[in-house]
Amino acid sequence: LGRGFSVAGVEYDAEGCRIAREAYPEIDFYNLGIEDDPSPILIDHEAGFDVVVSTEVIEHVYSPIKLPEFARQVLKPGVTSC
Repeated sequence: LGRGFSVAGVEYDAEGCRIAREAYPEIDFYNLGIEDDPSPILIDHEAGFDVVVSTEVIEHVYSPIKLPEFARQVLKPGVTSC
């Protein structure tokens, strides 16, 4: 932050999202799950993102295939995942 990066956080748990917002008020946090429509993120960050980082998440979701699908929707056009 403050170095030209656009940063956003996604948290499924409403209480976890509230805690994150309090701890880091300069970051946009969204109370969404991987099965939700990510358009609220793109309203605020319409250009999309260069990278999506997910740590210690995939083992907690019911449909792991949806995680890269959700991430792909918020990436900038032309950015490929690996």
